[in-house]
Amino acid sequence: MESTYDKIIERLKNEVSAIVSGVDWARISIAASLLNNFSPRNALLISMQASRRGTSVSSLAGYHNWKKIGRYVRKGEEGYAILAPIFKESQGDGDGREVSYFKWVYVFDLDQTDGKDFDVPRPAAITEVSAYRDDLYGALIRLITQSGFRVTLERVDGANGLTDFSLRKVVISSELAPPQRLKTLTHELAHTIMHANGEKIDRNIAEIEAETLCHLLLAHFGIDSGEYSFPYIASWSQGDLRSVFQVAERIQTTLRETIRRVEINMVGHVVSFEIPWKYQMRHMKVSSAVSSRNDPFASIGSGIWGM
Repeated sequence: MESTYDKIIERLKNEVSAIVSGVDWARISIAASLLNNFSPRNALLISMQASRRGTSVSSLAGYHNWKKIGRYVRKGEEGYAILAPIFKESQGDGDGREVSYFKWVYVFDLDQTDGKDFDVPRPAAITEVSAYRDDLYGALIRLITQSGFRVTLERVDGANGLTDFSLRKVVISSELAPPQRLKTLTHELAHTIMHANGEKIDRNIAEIEAETLCHLLLAHFGIDSGEYSFPYIASWSQGDLRSVFQVAERIQTTLRETIRRVEINMVGHVVSFEIPWKYQMRHMKVSSAVSSRNDPFASIGSGIWGM
């Protein structure tokens, strides 16, 4: 009989394939390479500026990059300042380039531009109360902190969350509803598990890996993140379904170990002895109601990164 895991993987493949088939990926691939490719520190710089202005941002790019995808910054628009690295040829071993210095440059949001329609598959925010579990939320934070990362709850414009490996810090947007906050926390947990060893990895693959692990982990604990996860994975795939399928097939061991570690943080011992879908829910205390009691963020603290 087909396992629950196989069914979830098959659904992921089918849903992402359907999204990919309906999008002009040649154009989206170009846009994806030009938009929102910011470091965590620049993401927070943008967030701070947006907060001061009382605005929000979605898709950001420089003046010339907007022109490359057929949109133009309106006259008089005020850009968002970020620090851009200026490279020079390396004198020693390495990839041939090293950062010489940084300079201030400006980027602009989609709402500050006019031109050709710009549309990518957009994840739908998770708002259903049943998609939140207080016990799982707390267990994920404990697991992240055990890995040496600090978790903070802050305003982050242009992203639901981010992970800074150099500062060992995970930031979750304070403006998210609890169900979406749980989903985002799970995604960032996946980054800390899969990408904290310093190994260079393509950003697209890293995001597909993190969201795939996130979706499968939440599914194991009875939460369906498909409305968010499927468009997100499709967008980062840039139309390459092979990358999606390969990631889904190869992360089984990581998923199994992550489930075990989460269970230990929830109830003090491993519940799922068989991989990983024979989960005995009778052993778990399930909370389907959104609760603000004993919010783990309150004891961890929050604050803006030092620049």
